[in-house]
Formats: sequence, structure tokens, C-alpha cells
Amino acid sequence: MGVVAAGRTGGPADAGRGGEGRDPVPPTFRNRPRAMPDVEGADVAEEARRHLILGRHSHDIVTVLDGSGRIRYSALSGLDLLGYPFGTMIGRNAAELIHPDDADAAWSYFAEVVARPGRAEQPVTFRLRHRDGHYLHVEAVANNLLDDPEVEGIVVTIRDVTDRVRAERRVDGQARILRMIATGAPLATTLSAIEGFVAHELEPNERCAVLVDHDGAGRDERSRGVLPVLSADGSRRLGSVIVEPPTLGDREAVVVARDLAAIAIERAQAEARLAHLALHDPLTGLANRALLRDRLDLATARLDRSGGMLGLLFADLDGFKAVNDTWGHHAGDHVLVVLARRLRAAVRAQDTVARLGGDEFAVLCEGLEGPEELEVIAGRIRGAIAEEVELASLVGVPGVAARVTASIGWALATSPEQASTLLQRADSRMYEAKAAAPGNREPADRD
Repeated sequence: MGVVAAGRTGGPADAGRGGEGRDPVPPTFRNRPRAMPDVEGADVAEEARRHLILGRHSHDIVTVLDGSGRIRYSALSGLDLLGYPFGTMIGRNAAELIHPDDADAAWSYFAEVVARPGRAEQPVTFRLRHRDGHYLHVEAVANNLLDDPEVEGIVVTIRDVTDRVRAERRVDGQARILRMIATGAPLATTLSAIEGFVAHELEPNERCAVLVDHDGAGRDERSRGVLPVLSADGSRRLGSVIVEPPTLGDREAVVVARDLAAIAIERAQAEARLAHLALHDPLTGLANRALLRDRLDLATARLDRSGGMLGLLFADLDGFKAVNDTWGHHAGDHVLVVLARRLRAAVRAQDTVARLGGDEFAVLCEGLEGPEELEVIAGRIRGAIAEEVELASLVGVPGVAARVTASIGWALATSPEQASTLLQRADSRMYEAKAAAPGNREPADRD
């Protein structure tokens, strides 16, 4: 802490004599020699010089204010910390240096100190303006020595805590963003918060933005002001932190932002994969029963509002068990994947193709022009399934191919009441078709 003490200076009258050439020796040291245990009998001027040297090299500012907040004395250390020439602030009110947003708290603290002699129990933190216009975070502790005839002022010791405040703010910001990630905040909201986190560390002419790379094919362009955001194992490009000017990329806050963005993007992608798995068949990527049910509910609601015709097809593979029994389940899985791809190509873009489990598939068709259109779609599905699926490269036997057919049943609906039984009616018609002859199809159920 600071070691310079100050005495009575004469108040505002001394302010007119302040300036670059002001005598740096406080009146206390010029006119009031005080004994110290290790310098008893020493020359007063030598003692003053010793105090000045200690004050000049202190990391703190020691200043003396009168009861109204005017500066009566400030140690030489203030020259290095705030940039003001020694003596130039004498007679000015300290309020001129305090950030407007911190003024109320600072002066409330000062008023309490003035009202109660002695050292304040707790310090106060606020921002002080440097000579060049930027603000420093400082911590101050005050000692009311107004009644001490040697001082007659409020002695305030001020320490620069800018680095500490920034570090605390950075930790708090990281914790807040990590909470957002952990609680599933939308990715766009989280990335915006990360940009705001960095903004606190930037100068007015500096910029930082966080972008997501959807293709993951970016290059490391750090030299051009782009920091790649990589997956935890470094194998995938997740996004980019764009910085301006490019040298800003070396800032600790920007590097932290890059790491936070990686966590947020990977978490969002993992959640998206989980959401996809919850509604899709993991083998074929087709909709599963839950998603089909959801799409059917939405289609039924639209049918109720706008009318039209809704159709549902059920297809059960015939001959598929033989593929598994002969060539193994890996061959059967391959057949299912190939047939899923063919089914997507055989239906309309707006139709939903689902795998219900095993070798059962369903197709939901909305906005049909009539029963004939559903029959055409069913015919394309039967043809797509009936094509051979090459297995030679998979099982290592030349000329081997899987040949399966499908028993298909379907049902139509023109009202919500009919739509509520589509699944049961289509399933029933499919089993009727299978019982009649494998690979056949039944006429449409128009009930």
C-alpha cells in the first residue's frame, strides 16, 4: 500500500500555484519534521526525499481530499497511474475523474467516511478517468483524518484493479455462457452472448463475430483475421471467429470466445443429432413411427381446415427373411438401406416415408387429387422394391443379389374422422394382401 502521508496545504488557494513546476515536497515534510524510529535526528529534507522516492515507486495513489472532495494533495505515483502531471489536480474536485455510472456509489461511500472519523471498514471500487480519456478500475479505501491537525483531510489510498476486474468479469461471463449451453439456450442466442462477452474487452475500432460453418470445410485463416473453431478432437471445423483488426486474434478474450463457441456449437449439433434420432430410424434415416404419427396429426388438422384427400400406404417385404438367413444381418441391413433410398425417390417430395420396424414401411401422402394418384404411387413403390439389390461386393460371392417383393395395403381419408383410422385400415389391408398372395396389392380402401 502507499506510504506517502499528506498534511494541510492551504486548500483552494494552493491550487493556483499548482502545475508542472510545483514543489513536489508536501508542506508536511517541509515544515513539520516528525521523528521516526530509524531516522531519529535525520535531516528533514532527507526524510522528505525518502518519502518521495517511496511514493514515486508505489503501485498505489495516496491522495488527500478535503471534506467536499477537493484534492489537496496527490502522491507522485499518480503520475504513472493516471497520467496527470504532479500537482495539476490540486484544488479540483475528485468527482471530475469518476465515471458517471459509478459516481453515486463512490460519493455515497465518501459521505459515510466524512461522517465517521477513522478508517473505513470496506474499500469501494469505481472507475477513474486516465488523462488520455480511458477509464481504469480502481479500489479505494479512505481514512478520515479531518480532525488530525497534521493532516486535516480524508486520506484515500487508490489501487489499480483493472486487470483483476477484467479477469473476474471474464470468469463471470464464461460461467454465464456455460450455463446457457448447459440449459439448452438456442445456439444463435449463445453465440450472440459470446460476441457480447468479447465486446467488453474491445476498443471502439475493434470487432469480433462468431459464425457457424455448416460444411466444416474451412481453412485456418488466422493471418487474415479468422480463427477456426474446431471440434474437441480437432477433426472438424465447426465455425469461425472473425476479428478485426487481424492482430486482435491474439487477445485472451477472443481465444476464450473461440473455445466457448466450440462447446456451444458441438452441444447444439449433438442435441440436433439426438433430436433426429428420436424421430428417425437410425439405420435408414427414414421417419420412425413417432414422426409418422406427428405428421399424420398435422395432416389431419390441415384436412379439417382446408379439405382434400389424405392417403397412407403400408408395405411389408416378402422374401426378406431369406436374405438375413442366407447372407446374414449385415446383408439384410444393406438391403433395407438401399430400398429406403429407392422409396424416397419413388414418392413425391412432400410425402413422408417411414420405417415402422423390421421390414415394414409406410408412406403418408397428403393433398392427393384422387384415389388414382395413390395407386400410381403404390405402383412405383412396388417396382422400386422389386428391383434386385446387388450383394456380391458385400458377401464376396460373384453374382449374388437379393430379390424381395412387397405386400402393400392402403387407405384414404377425406375427413378427420376417417384420418383417425388410417393407420389401422392400411395395416389391415396390407395383411389381407399378404394373405391373398405375397407381392400383391389390394384396391384402395375408400371408406
